[in-house]
Amino acid sequence: MGQSCSGATHLGHDDSSHEVLVLFGSQTGTAEKYARTVSIFARAHGLEIETLPMDAYTADKLKHERRLVVFICSTYGAGEFPSNAQRLWKSLCKDNLKLPGLRYVIFGLGNSSNELFNQAAKNLDTRLQETGATPAHNTGFGDELAEAGHDTAFRPWLSSLWKATGTSAATCKELKGAYKLGTVPNQKGALGLPVPSGFVEVPVKAKKKLTKDGAQRDAYLMQLDLQAAGQSYQILDHVRVMPQNRPEIVNRVITSLKLQGDLQVCVQPAKGTAPSVLDGACGSVSEIITKYLDVSGLPSRSTLDILALRCKNEEERQRLEDMATDVSKESAYTKVASEGVMSFADVLEEFPSISMSFIDLLSICPLIQPRVYSIASDPDASGKGLPEFAFMVERREDGLRKRELRGLATDFLAGLGEGQNVAVEVVRGVLSLPDSSKPLVALALSSGIGPVRAILQRRARLVRLPHERSASAPISVYFGFRRAATDFLFQDELEAWKASGVIDRLVPVASHDQKEMLTPMNKLEEDHEYVGRQLVNNKGVFLYCGLGGAVPLLVERGLRRSLKHSTADYQEELSIMRREGRLLEEHYSPDRDSENAFRKEAAEALTKPPMFCFQCEQTMQNKGCTSVGVCGKTPHVAALQDLTVQSVKLIGHFAHRLRTLRKQHGLSEGETECEEANRFTLEAMFSTLTNVNNDPSRFDDLLEDADRLTKQLRQMYTDACKKVNVQATEPRTLPVPPQTRKMRVADIEDLAYDVGVHQRFVKESEEDKNVAGVCEMLTYGLKGLCAYADHAMLGHVEDQRIYEFVHEALAFLVAPERRDLGAALQMCLKAGEVNALVMQKLYEANSKLGVPEPTEVPVTPREGKGILISGHDLFMLKSLLDYLKSSGSSDVLVYTHGEMLPAHSYKALKETGLLAGHFGGAWQRQAVEFPHFPGAILATTNCLTEPKEPYKDRMFTVGAVGWPGCKNLGTVPEKVDWKPLVESARGERGFRSNDKSFSYPVRPGGRAVDKLMVGFGHEAVLGAAPTIIEAIKAGAITRFHLIGGCDGFEGNRSYYSDLVEALEPTSVILTLGCGKFRVNDHDKGTIGDSGIPRILDMGQCNDSWSAVQVALKLAEVLECEVKDLPLSLTLSWFEQKAVAVLLTCLHLGLKPIRVGPSLPAFVTPDVLSVLVKDFGLKVIGDPDEDAKEMAAAVGMA
Repeated sequence: MGQSCSGATHLGHDDSSHEVLVLFGSQTGTAEKYARTVSIFARAHGLEIETLPMDAYTADKLKHERRLVVFICSTYGAGEFPSNAQRLWKSLCKDNLKLPGLRYVIFGLGNSSNELFNQAAKNLDTRLQETGATPAHNTGFGDELAEAGHDTAFRPWLSSLWKATGTSAATCKELKGAYKLGTVPNQKGALGLPVPSGFVEVPVKAKKKLTKDGAQRDAYLMQLDLQAAGQSYQILDHVRVMPQNRPEIVNRVITSLKLQGDLQVCVQPAKGTAPSVLDGACGSVSEIITKYLDVSGLPSRSTLDILALRCKNEEERQRLEDMATDVSKESAYTKVASEGVMSFADVLEEFPSISMSFIDLLSICPLIQPRVYSIASDPDASGKGLPEFAFMVERREDGLRKRELRGLATDFLAGLGEGQNVAVEVVRGVLSLPDSSKPLVALALSSGIGPVRAILQRRARLVRLPHERSASAPISVYFGFRRAATDFLFQDELEAWKASGVIDRLVPVASHDQKEMLTPMNKLEEDHEYVGRQLVNNKGVFLYCGLGGAVPLLVERGLRRSLKHSTADYQEELSIMRREGRLLEEHYSPDRDSENAFRKEAAEALTKPPMFCFQCEQTMQNKGCTSVGVCGKTPHVAALQDLTVQSVKLIGHFAHRLRTLRKQHGLSEGETECEEANRFTLEAMFSTLTNVNNDPSRFDDLLEDADRLTKQLRQMYTDACKKVNVQATEPRTLPVPPQTRKMRVADIEDLAYDVGVHQRFVKESEEDKNVAGVCEMLTYGLKGLCAYADHAMLGHVEDQRIYEFVHEALAFLVAPERRDLGAALQMCLKAGEVNALVMQKLYEANSKLGVPEPTEVPVTPREGKGILISGHDLFMLKSLLDYLKSSGSSDVLVYTHGEMLPAHSYKALKETGLLAGHFGGAWQRQAVEFPHFPGAILATTNCLTEPKEPYKDRMFTVGAVGWPGCKNLGTVPEKVDWKPLVESARGERGFRSNDKSFSYPVRPGGRAVDKLMVGFGHEAVLGAAPTIIEAIKAGAITRFHLIGGCDGFEGNRSYYSDLVEALEPTSVILTLGCGKFRVNDHDKGTIGDSGIPRILDMGQCNDSWSAVQVALKLAEVLECEVKDLPLSLTLSWFEQKAVAVLLTCLHLGLKPIRVGPSLPAFVTPDVLSVLVKDFGLKVIGDPDEDAKEMAAAVGMA
């Protein structure tokens, strides 16, 4: 991790800069563990730290908080906050709340198989920014399904947090204890070992074994006597149990650390330590370890980091650090985690040089967390104070250490007898009781049958009542377990309910009674007629109770497969069911045996996911989006986009063949050219870019047009072949249906899978995957190229050479030659060559509006009604400004957002007087910034994120852009109906005279500015060539840095800001694209006394062509080759335009090129090695080290 720790520190702006407040929201204790990790390292950094549950604070207290606040928050249930965070969240949701002085950072914990992944952390971040709070660092999102679980994201996030907040990076020398001890002489036994707040000790009323002899794992039903503590419970409640360590493992810890087990102590927290059950505990060292410290569990990587600092043996220290740092699938830690064969006690024994005091142990070792069990009884059946719950004992053999490993909680419970006490707390569960008038389809795995049993007990009681029997809808139960002979829990009860009619359909599934594993999900699909009737036709409820992890994803997959037989909109049906409260889930952390049992099923689920897309940098885990796009596109839209690309490939095949015939046989242009197909190709490919169009109906229209044009071109090709006596050929690829709007969504997705990228990667050999990856790079480069060409076309600049190449490349993608890696790479380089031409043509088109000239742009409001325009399309902006002038609406002002910023440098746009200024930053901040704009909002080109409710009704689109529910005003500037947009602006508040600044929060790590400089195109830069050349000769300029490209959500994009800070003061920085917003709030001064700033904004991403012109001219003036220039290229990629620009750089031989924040998922390791070796591609690294390397280089570096 590099969790460096000591030395001088600073975190911000004032005397509280060395103080940190950590607030955690944790339901099961995981988030609390991570909060403790932050606290431990913060102390080691010399920071004053306080750690509390989120509910210890309210919004009113946060108003006066001047410390840096670190939120560590999990997502619970259906996107909700944990129970110990809900009060704070409720107070944050008050109207008109303002927290302008609050600085904060957030790390969220979630599961990416859930469509509400990290929803609580996302909601918290959005709400805090709405209140005017300032994010001091990028939000991190942990994913329990990532290769190293939450640590995959947490470790780099925490390391970068220290750097982002200015904390010293010196090595840890000393860890400071979180507790203090007081000894209690001459006392015997425990003086006071409290239970956690809210817990009570109650006796075990009864315990019954549920499994039969021979079961691989024993299951029990335990009944507690809450009446003894004067408590009761409700149906579907949970019981939280506090387990304890076995004496044997406690003695091992005491022996390893040479502690005095019978020493009596009292524990008190040091200042700032999070409140815990340890506070005030008095007893022996042995008793405290037994009751409070989780020495039986697997230590986290961060815990290993800390233990490594306590190793006296250097070799042991290095081994521990290596184990903690390596987050790969093959790492030693991943192996022991998957096999469950290493406890905290094991680590102490295997690394005997670890030396710790008891205070260290209290500070470092995770606390035992309560285990949560679903109550499996109805209080009216078992007694209101006698809840029952089922649990399964986790035990396994550790072959390496030759001993049995036992689950802490279940082993503890299994050892309890009647009358023995256990500390418990009854809490509300996540499930609501299903409406008995609606059919219920329940799927349970293993002990997850518990809540289903409780519901059945309730229903069995109700159906005995005459007025309830006729109103009760049928219940079906699909129950999975290992073997029928030993593991059919509650078999007698379930079969009795089936016989009495309480259960309509009982489907027991023994997974291990046959050669191939069978699950209830298989049975759901077999029973698709029944399931569809109950859930779709009769609007029933689906309930899943059982294993967590990846298994809920498998359950939803099985449900989708079942429902696809009943409804064309089965994907939407699941979302509707969830929204209406008819899709209920309660799952628990799976034990490792169960995870391994479902591993094959999980892998199979990913072999044909509902969708697959990895065309942008934000793709899930840098592997691919499989259930819903991070960009918000649904599997339906993803399928339509894949079919659209396939249809354009068919158009490309026939268009290219026609042109080939023309060249070979002298046919006329009229016989071989289709102008509509040329322009349609640009629009269709552009529509499939990230953040352009997520409206299914628009793609239905495109596919109808594509079918018509394909038929037209095929007929033209057939006629031309007949005329010259040549055999016509059809592409060897699948056709595309013309009427997708009339098809079932399931069928559309199946067709799209057959032509999509996922099946190519799954079915191909490793060698062919390299080719498939290069072909995807070509496809995405073509998308970016077509987008730029479409922009130029709207400015009435076209070039036949562009259409000819695009169709040639599309034809290549359905031709046998595409399987040749060399041919595919050459086609990519040719795409880069043609994209340079495209960007030149777009520059020519934009120059009709004037040559960019240096312009100061206000970042402040002007009184009046307003329209905010985002994207790139300068001609749409020109059309809007002309309309405002001609319609008498000159009182409505226009603000730019994102990459529209350079519009202020064009004379034809400036002279209208209607461009009021710039509002906001890059595209990805729309959800944070757009609610603060008091007017109408217009999205152009490829910068649209999912519109949120606060502004969706005043959001409009033009051109290829689309989102369901947002009105598209027209596709070409000359035919746009601007009236609805202007009327919407007039209906909003607008800016008032007392609005002196914009109210949106500054980006994390950024600073507020009231003006920006734009307009340094190549004409402006080269116009200052004499000054620049003189500065180079005088040493006032030592290196040019082109830093630009796309911006995005990821925290590691802060690299680009950090790099600018690290560059030598004699640098000149050329920036372009929305990546400029990581750069343009820095002040690097001017070049000598020339007044020319050292940060020059060259324009939009397509203005890379302008940057190339500067490089070529400088090389000419300095009488050297481009490779000899003191020039460094650092590109930030996000979507397909950036791929096109990268291909252009590769074609031009510009190297090295640093690319980040991560490499495209479609680039295989073999292809990457070619790009690195032959084309000088580099992945960004540490900004300080990269800056040093560039500064020391001669020529490009």
